Amino acid sequence: SLTWEKIYFAKALAFLAEKESPPGLQVILGLTRRGADECQARRIYALHAILGHVPIPDEARRVSSDDVDPAFASAQRAVRQVASSVIEDTKDAAFKTTFLEPTKMYHRAVGDGTMEGDTEVHGANTYLAVLLACLGVQLNRLPYLSDETKGVADF
Repeated sequence: SLTWEKIYFAKALAFLAEKESPPGLQVILGLTRRGADECQARRIYALHAILGHVPIPDEARRVSSDDVDPAFASAQRAVRQVASSVIEDTKDAAFKTTFLEPTKMYHRAVGDGTMEGDTEVHGANTYLAVLLACLGVQLNRLPYLSDETKGVADF
């Protein structure tokens, strides 16, 4: 079960309950329910997915400087936010294209639906851990290092 993460999870859910659209809330609650019914890795996966829906407040991004024009600082923050979002989305898409989709296709081809279903959570943890340990590449989602190795393919 989640320990120190509970407070962040609760605050994220409270925020999203006020700000998210009804279809968005259905997705979030579905992730929460599935995580509660399954393994610790699925809970961590759900937590990261839910926290990814919570925007970072401008106050947390703000760098104080008395010499900077407020309009320029605002524009600079907007450009950084868009660039950061594009970079993170590109990293996530590359991860899915390089690791997750080929693994799911492999498991589908050999008729192993269980491992295909485990790829998004357990397989992703394995691939994320390898990228972080070997190359120092970190994505939005950190690997759950106590997870078991399954949902991967031996390419």
